[in-house]
Parts: sequence; structure tokens; C-alpha cells
Amino acid sequence: MSRALAIPTDFPIQWRHAEDAARLWMQDRLHYPDQVTPLEFCLIEGAVDAGLTKAARAYAIPIAVHDRCINTYLYVHIAPLALSADESTKLAQASEAKLRTAMAQLAELWQGRWLPEIEAHLAAWHNFDLAAASLPALLAHLHETEHRFQRVWEIHFLLFLPSMYAISQFADLYAELFTEATPFDAYKLLTGFESKTLASGQALWVLSRQALASPVVHQILTTTPPDAVLMTLVQSAAGQAFLREFYAYLQEHGYRGDKLSLHYPFWVEDPAPVIKNLQNYIQQLICSPLLKQLYR
Repeated sequence: MSRALAIPTDFPIQWRHAEDAARLWMQDRLHYPDQVTPLEFCLIEGAVDAGLTKAARAYAIPIAVHDRCINTYLYVHIAPLALSADESTKLAQASEAKLRTAMAQLAELWQGRWLPEIEAHLAAWHNFDLAAASLPALLAHLHETEHRFQRVWEIHFLLFLPSMYAISQFADLYAELFTEATPFDAYKLLTGFESKTLASGQALWVLSRQALASPVVHQILTTTPPDAVLMTLVQSAAGQAFLREFYAYLQEHGYRGDKLSLHYPFWVEDPAPVIKNLQNYIQQLICSPLLKQLYR
């Protein structure tokens, strides 16, 4: 007979639903390793969870996703739907067919449908004047943002699920063709494709080259604490010229952060992480003999 594990006395839990006590809950340390605020959890549950559920239904994937905020940390429970053996077989066949269809059309769906829609959502957020908006307008904008947020996450999973299926199929084929390969060899062939994240790193590397070309900027970045770099750069003509390039970088790549949590600022709001990475790039060039030869 199975026996429920006792809840630790220093980790009290009040279950929102009675059935939650019998479910397996795992802390989502990958996406939300830190504490989440009540507002943030509300958006996660109402948008991320809902987006995944909608995408799973679109591809006939028989899973149920539940999120709970337990003692300020995010926990997730994923379970298969309760189906008969015949229902499971039929749904598995339908799911594979839908995923294969989406997999074959993925580039067309992304370029022709999903990316333009995402760009429209981003433009709506970017163009809304938060500072000048009245309280009723802000409230309406918040409600609109909830709907946009859910749709963006739905698109994310509509893209993610067939992408992961395609990668899995590729790995299986690779293992069949190359029996001596390690489990990770197939995935190494999929690295290095162009992406916004890769473009952001490349642009920052170019910015580090510009910093090295200016003795004044180079000196500031190698001797000044990150939180004082901007104030120091503004005091010289060379520093101001570099700042123009730096702020242009933030306008292009700064609407992101190091973590998913909303209570952490984006780079455009607090560029300290960008400055630290910039200083690391410069330090690597100074310390690496090979890079010195390449960038003489």
C-alpha cells in the first residue's frame, strides 16, 4: 500500500484543491529558480500555463498542466489525461499526425503567421505611453496585456512542441545511422543557427572591439566597477561617443533580461549585466594569447 509522504514542519502547505495533496509537484528551478510575486504567478498561471494547454490541445497531446505557488516558489504538475486504452491510441496517432504536419510547415508558419503577430504585439506594448495614460487607460492596457501575453505564450508552445518533436526525430535517425555515436552527437549538429540571442552576443562582441579601439574607453571598462561605468564614460568625448553606440545596442537588444521573472529589470532599464558581459569580453581578449594574435 502506498503511503503519502509527510509534509515537513518547516514547509507548511495549505492545498488550494484537495486533489493537489495526492499529486507530484516539482519546483520549476529551470525557469523560475527564485521566488515569484503574486502578480507574476497570476500571469504564469493565466498565460504560460494556459498557453501550453491550448497548444497541447491543438496538437492533440493528452496532458494536463497545473502550476501552484507554494511558499512563494513555483511548482508544476504535469499528468496525462485520464483516457481508455483505445482513446490513448487514437489520440497518439492524431497527435503524431498533427505534429508532423506542423513540423513540415514550421518555417512557413513562423515567417508568415506567428512572427508578424508577435511583432504586432511587441509594437502595441512599445507604442503605449505608460507615463501619460490615465488610470482607466492603464487598467484597460493591463487587461489587454493579459490577453496578449497568453497568446504570445500559446504561439511559443505552438512552435516549441513540433520543434522538439523534429529534434527528437533527428536524434533517433542519427542514432540509427551512426551506432557508435554518443547521445549528444546529434544535438551538436544543431548548434550555431542564427537567432536573436546569438545576434545579441555578436553585437556585444563588436561593441567590445570598439571599446578596445579607444584607449579612454578601454581604460574605463577595465578599471571601473560596473555600476560606475556609465557615469564615468559620460565625462569624456570618447566615452560619450561610445555611449551612443552602447545605447543603440540597448535599443536593439535590451528588451530582455537575464531571468524570466517580471520583477527583474530588462537590460534597457538596468544595463549592469550588459556592462559586466562587455567587461568580460574585453578581459578575455587581454588574457588570451590566441585572441591577441587574432585581433592585433
